[in-house]
Amino acid sequence: MAGEFDSTRETIAEVAESAAAHAGKIAVIIADAVRDIAKEVGAWVTEVVDAGAAARDSAADHGDVVDTPVAPEPVVPPEPVVDTEANASAEPTTDAEADGAAGGGAVRER
Repeated sequence: MAGEFDSTRETIAEVAESAAAHAGKIAVIIADAVRDIAKEVGAWVTEVVDAGAAARDSAADHGDVVDTPVAPEPVVPPEPVVDTEANASAEPTTDAEADGAAGGGAVRER
């Protein structure tokens, strides 16, 4: 019985060691792939930036006007105009305004 237990224990240990070794190798492969992809993307971005700079320099050398794209200004709606003199003489529209208190209240008919 002891021989069977030792055999099973050794088998489990071998499988665990093998799994850990393979997982480690897979992790290295993935890390290398990520590094290589980042390196290639960086090289491509550098080429794109250099091409844009060369185009701007070439246009400037030839006296061309170089238009740099600019983000449009955000559209902000105008604030409503409030005539304070007209509002001061207007009839109160809520119970709170009629009582002279700040805040909301029930709406009264005019």
